Amino acid sequence: MAGALLMALVPLAALDDPTADDMVTDDYSCAIDAYVSGPLAQIRADALDDIVGPGAAYADDGPEVWMRRQLCLRVAGFDPGAIDGIRGPATQAAEQAYAAAHGGVQVDWKSRNFAAHTPGKAQEKLREAAAASSAWTRRRGRA
Repeated sequence: MAGALLMALVPLAALDDPTADDMVTDDYSCAIDAYVSGPLAQIRADALDDIVGPGAAYADDGPEVWMRRQLCLRVAGFDPGAIDGIRGPATQAAEQAYAAAHGGVQVDWKSRNFAAHTPGKAQEKLREAAAASSAWTRRRGRA
């Protein structure tokens, strides 16, 4: 699915397994806040292309690219304010908070390494939320 930042919700071991690239799975897109299906290798490629954006500089990136970035920041636990496609003060503050929370990582959306980092952190937040919800449900069932 080209044009959407996709993030695989697969076991972390599968991300290091070169044979996992052919796996077809349901994956979460933090950019569109929905699940999609497809081959893992294609999802990885689309994710990096979409979050990096088409141009060499931030000025080349349109609102759609910034909206994807803002959504992924939000899913990762950093509030960029309105999802409006503008890299305004709230988005910049979310980027700074993201950097501080992850050991001072340099926020560079044009870096494919950074682009791979952000969806991974969003994935961790989703897993934490799912685990907390499951634990709460189990505790509530015992009460």
